[in-house]
Amino acid sequence: MDLPSQFMIEDELRSMGSEQLRRERSLISNDLKSLQDQIGDLAFNNYRTYADAGRTTQHCTEIFTEMKDKLRVVSGEIPELAVELRDFHTRTKDVCKELEVVKSACEKDSPVWELLSLPSRMDVCIRAGYYEAAYSLTNYGMMLQQHSIIKNPLVKGIADKLVEARAFLLEELFNKFSGPLDLASSIQVVNNVRKMPYLTPTQLRVCILQHRDMYLDRQILDITNHPEFAIRAIEIYRDCMYDTLVLYLAVFPENETMRKDLSLDPRWETWPSSAPSSVLGQWTARNITRLLDIIRRADMKSSVDMCTVWSKLMSLAASLGRMGLDFRALVVDSLIKIVLERFTSAIRMATNTFLNDTKVLSIASGELSSLALDNEPMDASKPPQPSPEVSLWDDICVYGNAVVEALNGLRYTPSPMLIQNIVLCVRESLRSILIWLSGQSSSSHFKKAVEILSFHFVPFLNHCIRFLFPYSGITRLFGTTLSPQIYDSFTELNMKELIASCQGCASIQQALDELMQERIVPDLEILNIPSNETKEPVTTEAKRSQADVASALSDTSMCSPPDQNSSSIHFELGDDESEDNIVEKEMEKEAADSTNPKAELQQPLVDTTIKNAVTDDVPALVETAPSPPFSDVEENNTQSSDWGWGEESLTPEVDMTNYKKAD
Repeated sequence: MDLPSQFMIEDELRSMGSEQLRRERSLISNDLKSLQDQIGDLAFNNYRTYADAGRTTQHCTEIFTEMKDKLRVVSGEIPELAVELRDFHTRTKDVCKELEVVKSACEKDSPVWELLSLPSRMDVCIRAGYYEAAYSLTNYGMMLQQHSIIKNPLVKGIADKLVEARAFLLEELFNKFSGPLDLASSIQVVNNVRKMPYLTPTQLRVCILQHRDMYLDRQILDITNHPEFAIRAIEIYRDCMYDTLVLYLAVFPENETMRKDLSLDPRWETWPSSAPSSVLGQWTARNITRLLDIIRRADMKSSVDMCTVWSKLMSLAASLGRMGLDFRALVVDSLIKIVLERFTSAIRMATNTFLNDTKVLSIASGELSSLALDNEPMDASKPPQPSPEVSLWDDICVYGNAVVEALNGLRYTPSPMLIQNIVLCVRESLRSILIWLSGQSSSSHFKKAVEILSFHFVPFLNHCIRFLFPYSGITRLFGTTLSPQIYDSFTELNMKELIASCQGCASIQQALDELMQERIVPDLEILNIPSNETKEPVTTEAKRSQADVASALSDTSMCSPPDQNSSSIHFELGDDESEDNIVEKEMEKEAADSTNPKAELQQPLVDTTIKNAVTDDVPALVETAPSPPFSDVEENNTQSSDWGWGEESLTPEVDMTNYKKAD
């Protein structure tokens, strides 16, 4: 305490009284007691605080021990947490940047909107035909894929869509070839397709031709129910194939240099690339084969007009032949097969009809001419005329009508390659007739049937075949070195060989020998009669014989057709020329042959050069394209009639529709 304060206290004490001092003392005593109580409480509190401090120290020790253990564990995870924090910090920065980009993209003048509209623009360009722009967009998509901006998912999605749209662009370009072609636009389309990577030239050619096939298939499907399906199919194939060939040769020239693929290791063994025309040739051959198959199926359903089919196919072959694709040999081979199948079917049907419907041999009464049809001269300019004696046998007339009708179907395709098969087919049919006839040997008409068949009907069929395939036409049109003897051996229907090749036909051979012996006797009698005296009696006898035949035919209710032409045959006597002229020609022929009595016998039974009459193993004459028949008279009319295509039948037809069977 400082000195002034002490002096103040002493002054206050001096001024106090005893009473006041007592009170002060009492107050001091109370204060001292209160202080002592407080000191006691403080001591107790201090002890309690000490105890609490001890407990707290122990608890803190436990806490810090536990914290130490936990800090030891956390300290091992701190580096990972630090990395994640750094990553979070980086991502936060990226989010901030993207947020800034989004804010800038929300502006109307941002180029992002242009980028987002590229896929829709690609679709518009493909559909509207802006192929150059579409191709530029696909290239831009590939550029985006190679740029660092592709890391942006939005940009990556757009780039992927642009690149994927290239396939749709390529498909759209190829679809242009699945319809009618325009040369200028098609060339432009091919140029656009060539820009596509990873598309080889061969793949490009094959894809174009495949899409042309798709167009062909759709066109053929549309005309399935057309009445002239085969003709329309040829026209469709002609137009489509011609347009395809023009385009193909324009965009793939023959002298085109093949670019070497730099990605190939030159040390590897590689196949040499084929010429551009090889793919085109295979495509053309395949389509022609399909077209011929269509024609064959159409002909199986209903007979097609072979003349029109032949001319249109040859026109198509000529058009494509000028482009170096000549398939006429394939057409000829296929059409000849169709014609032969049709002819064989007709002959088979006629034969089966004769064999199944003819139960009894029935021939009208009447005398037969002593002259065989083989001995009569044949005019190559006119269709052959059958003998009137054939009309006595109604069943053979019906059969002959069917055979001649089948021959008429060949008038537009008389190729020398057909001779062998036609003659073989007719021979097989005649063998069936002979076998059937041998079973009728007990009939009273058997001998007459043998005479009609051997001396009149079979020679008439032989003349029809030779008229359809004339020797002059074969040697002049086809340039073959063919002798008349070989020609005769190919085309002759030799009754002797036919009978010999049939089993059980000895009765027919015996009847034929008797008929030949009967024909020799009149020939020997003619030698002893002066020629100037025989004309009138024989003529009178011939007239009487023909009158008997006419009277015999009158019993069959025969009526002649109203009009006659060169393409049909009628058996009414005197329909072509007077009876006197016919008899005079017969007598002139008999007088000319009188020097050789056995000439008439040997003529219908002349041996041919065919060695095996059973199998008829005759080689084909010539492998050439078929052409219309040709003769000396037709040679002068080729410029005006064009071989007679589309005109009347070249082969006559036996007309027995107005005859009725005799009772």
